This record gives sequence, structure tokens and C-alpha cells, in this order.
Amino acid sequence: MDATTAELSLHSARRPFSQSLLVALALIAAIAAAYWPVFSAQYIWDDDQYVTENLVLRSPSGVFDVWKPRTTPQYYPLVFVTFWCEYRLWGLNALGYHSVNIALHAASAGLLYLALRRLRVPGAALAAALFALHPVQVESVAWITERKNVLSLFFYLAAFHRWLYAMPDGARDARPRWGAYAGMIFFFVCALLSKTVTCSLPAAILLVEWWRGRLSVRTALLMAPMFAIGLLLAYVTVVTERDHVGAGALDFGLSGLDRVVLAARAACFYLGKLAWPADLIFIYPRWAISARELGQWVFPAAALAVLGALWAMRERIGCGAFVVALLYCGTLVPALGFVDVYPMRYSWVADHFQYHATLAPLALVACGVELLRRRLRSPLQNGPQPPSAAVFLDESDDRKGSKRVLQRAVMNPAQWALAAGVGLVLLALIVRTNLQTRQYKDARTLWERTVAANPDAWMAHHNLASYLVEEGKLEEARAHVQRSLELFPKQGEGLCLLAQLALRAERPEEAVSHCERAIALGGGVSEVFTNLSSAYLVLGKYAKAETAARQAVSLKPNSAAALSNLGSALLFRGQVAQALPPLQRSVELDAQSVETQVMLATALGGLGRCNEALPHLDAAERLSPGDLDAAAIRIRCLIDLGRKDEARARLRELQKVAADSPVVRQLADELR
Repeated sequence: MDATTAELSLHSARRPFSQSLLVALALIAAIAAAYWPVFSAQYIWDDDQYVTENLVLRSPSGVFDVWKPRTTPQYYPLVFVTFWCEYRLWGLNALGYHSVNIALHAASAGLLYLALRRLRVPGAALAAALFALHPVQVESVAWITERKNVLSLFFYLAAFHRWLYAMPDGARDARPRWGAYAGMIFFFVCALLSKTVTCSLPAAILLVEWWRGRLSVRTALLMAPMFAIGLLLAYVTVVTERDHVGAGALDFGLSGLDRVVLAARAACFYLGKLAWPADLIFIYPRWAISARELGQWVFPAAALAVLGALWAMRERIGCGAFVVALLYCGTLVPALGFVDVYPMRYSWVADHFQYHATLAPLALVACGVELLRRRLRSPLQNGPQPPSAAVFLDESDDRKGSKRVLQRAVMNPAQWALAAGVGLVLLALIVRTNLQTRQYKDARTLWERTVAANPDAWMAHHNLASYLVEEGKLEEARAHVQRSLELFPKQGEGLCLLAQLALRAERPEEAVSHCERAIALGGGVSEVFTNLSSAYLVLGKYAKAETAARQAVSLKPNSAAALSNLGSALLFRGQVAQALPPLQRSVELDAQSVETQVMLATALGGLGRCNEALPHLDAAERLSPGDLDAAAIRIRCLIDLGRKDEARARLRELQKVAADSPVVRQLADELR
């Protein structure tokens, strides 16, 4: 071997690692720039159920409890295992959860790059960059609840990567590497336990193997266990969505033909957003779907025409584009309307539904760009060059193997123009993604921007009103609630919020009316019964308040407000001992409620346990200095404990601010 050959061989051996490292560093830098606003983002919609108010995460046994059905919002146990671990690392600091989402997204981009290189698909680095930086991915990455998307895709790609190593290159019937195959099964199960949309992986592998010319009976048999596992866990998800999440109680009014029209229109919509990611909204307008309208069949016709054309042209352009179309549509199937999912109540489509499906079309685009770059070579570039002016690149685009050839490092003007165009596109994606992430700053920002972009999104109006109520902006909140009810009159959520507004305005009779209407509409959720019990407490109808509160607790056993109302109703009915457990549990769940702390102290005092009542009164006065009820009950407890001098000192302080109060006068009479 001469010196030149030795130098080239050494360069050839080192290049794959150095090239992969360079791609990884570039991707990390680009992703950091694109998603920088997420690092200061807070929690948004559904993040309370998944993280902030999820009591399973706080329990030491939670890591085991998440494997039990119906203990979490959806049965994706690995997602909640990650949340449980993170809760122990950084509590409820949103930065930690956002950082993990971004890291998983970046890792998936890296696995995509490695998989495409293994498949010898040109443009692997560009495909990874397009996937990592595309604005349509923001909803999955910037939304903590969508940990299920980013985690499941990571395992999905890890399983696919193991498959590529399980089946060695060469003959179709080559014996598999069983260690890699076992690894594939493991990662596939992990993907399913993160989100069952990944059940499409075995079908995707069969398509890829057909494209590679390696499909065999052995391959199909190796996929059989994966199909079985995937269908089983997909069934679990369907049942959970129907019975636990609540999709089964919804009637979308879609016939079989309506669903065909919806599926085709949704697929076209998703592809359009992938091609031109403008006007991305958290909740898109909900189309009116009717198979009876001839014009709506343009979408199924277009979809079939594209698939037919790609199949007909397979001899000229290869079957790759046809396979990509099947991979894209097949991965989207769970989100196309054939199966009812709860978010269809608000919109038929959502950006996060196509997170997994984007891999194939983006890889096709990158491949096309790379092949175009190669066609733009000048004859001089294709000739042999001295080693000092050459780099090694994978030149082959056939499926049987690759050969290393020399290419001049200096590009011609056409290639420079193409490279500049690609660079501008990537820069535009970074900027667009950066801007898109800013709407996920916090819940109020998200709903304000959603309402601005889609004024007919009834749920966005409702959720924005909820945050305005918390801020005390009641009239502004009322306007959004009324708009929400105008857009969708048959919703219990809006009536429940109107009841809350009525309670804030000290109109309990009106609150009762709104709650009863919500229950009649089938909106008998825990919050409705909680508001109803609150109204009955104000009206002094304690028996009815107890009944409503018990119903609220049965629907949501860990509702601090419902438990507080139940304890208060029992206390006012004279059932002091029975009132104690719900009040104690309510304080455990929400120690920031002044009213509950005071009620618990009252119950403890009524049972002669005044020493136990005092810490709760301390908490109430820290939360609300000068609270009259807390101060009065403290004086009562001090009297019962025989600490009358201290009670008189407390009474003198209380008389300075509430001398005319009947309670204060009564306490003064007792201390004379």
C-alpha cells in the first residue's frame, strides 16, 4: 500500500464518526436557537392533570401505581414514570420538563440521521435538520403534556435502528441477529407504553424492506409478534379513550362515508401544513363534514389520484415516493377520524397528531435536494482529483450497496446557489419555530393567541375566561364565556363557569340554575357539583350541599374543593366527627385554602382538640392576615384551653378592626 492509498484509507475510516459528530453539534445548536423561548415557558392546558396536580407523581409508590389502569389521564405508563422521576429531581419547575422534551426531540433527530445513513438514503443530515426545526413540531415539543409524542418517537426510532442491525446486509433470507431483534422488541414495547400511535412500526418496517428489495416470509414472521403486541395495546388505548377519557360519551354524528371524507381532508391538511407551515394554531377551525356534499369528495379523489400516480410512475422514479406516501398516511391513521378521540370535540386536526408521520416526507424532500445537488456537478467534479482537494462522500443511491468515490471539495456556482437556498430555508425554519414557541409561554398567552387566530374556537374562549376569573377580571371573563356558549350552546363547561361567576357576584340562586342546566345537558362533572354544593352552602341548604358535594367527590375523589364543601356541609349539619376526614384530606391536597383551614380548625375545636386546631389557624392567618373568622376561632380555642389572658390580648387586637361584629361582642361577654 503506497502513502496516498494509506492516507485515503485512514480518512475513509475516520470520516463517518467526524461527520456524525459535526451533524450532531450543528443540530444541537440549531435546536437550541429554535426552541430557546421554551426554556422560560410555564405550564399550559392539561399540564395540571399530567404533572402539577397529578398526585401519583407525589406518592413514593407512584412509579408502580402508574402501571395500574385509570390512575392517570391516559394509559401511557412510561410517560408518567419519566414525570415521576423528574418530580423527584426538580419538583414542579417547568424548566426541567421542557428541557427533557427538547432533549428527546433532538435525540430523535439524531436517530433519524443514523437510520437514514444506514439505509444509504441521500441527504440524511438535511432530513434530520428539517425534522428537528420544522415549526409543525412545536406543539409536541413545547407542550409538556405531549411528552408522550417525543418519548414514543425516540423509542420508535430506537426500535427501527435495532431492526436495521438485526437483519444483516446481503441475502433476503439471512439469519437475523437475535440480540438486536430482542432489542427491537424491547424498544417497540417502550414506544407503545409511551403512545400507541407507534403500533404502525411493524407495517413501516415491511414497507421499508419491500422498498429495499429484501421483503421475505422470514421478515413477515419476525414482524408477527410486533403486530400482536401493537394491536393489543392499541385496543387498550381505544378502550381507555372511550371509557376513561370520555370519548365514548360524545356523538360526533359521522357516518362511515363521512369518516372517509374527513380522513382524506385531514391528510391533505396535514401535508399542506408540512409543506407550508403558516398560520399554525393550537385549535384549528372545525370543518363541517358531510359526504352528501359532492365538493367534499375532492379530497378523497385527490388522495387516490396521488397514490395512483406514484404507483404508475414507480418504474421511472422508483417506488420510494409511493412508500413514503403509504408511510405518511399509515402513520396518520389513528388521527384521521376513523377512531373517536376526545380532542375531536374541539377540532378534527392538531399539529401534534402528525409528529411521527412527518419523518418519511421530510426524508423524501431531503433526498430530492441531495440528488439535485449531485446532478448539478460539472464534468470536472466527477473526474479523479488529487487527495488534497478531495473528500469522501457516500455517492450511491441504489439499495444493493455503496461505493466511495472522490469528489472535488470546491462546489460550482449552481451547487453554491442550491446550498444557499437550503441554508435560507433552514434559517427561516429556525426563526419561524422560535416565533411559534412563544405562544406556549403560559396558558393565558396560548388562549389569547388562539382566540385571536381562531375567534370561533369555543373552547379557547372558555379556557381564557377561566384564567380571567382567577385574576378577578370577572366582566371580561363573562364576555368570553358568553361567546363560548354562543358558539357551542350544548356545553356544560360554560354553564359551570357562569355558575362560578355568579358565586363570585354573591348570586347563589343564579349559580344553582346554571349548575342544574349543565347537569341536564349531561355535563355532570365534578366541577359542576362542586359549584352546586358551594351555592347551597351559601343559601344555608346544608343537606342539599352535602348531596352535591358527595356526588362531586365520587366523580373526582382528589378534588380539594369538593372535599372541603363536603366537610363544611357535614360540619354545619352538626356531624363534626364525620366532617373531619374530608376536611383533613382537602388540606392535604390544597394547604393554600384559607376557608378550608378555618373549617378544619372549627371541626377540631368542636371535638375538643384545640391544640391541633391552632396550627391550622396559624396557616390561615399567614395566608390571609386579619381574617376575622380565623381570629375569632383562635380566641374560642384559647378560652377552651384555659389561656384567657392570651385570649383577652387577641380580643383587644380584634376589637380594633371589628368592634361591631356580633361574634366579637359575644367573645367579649364571655371573657368578662
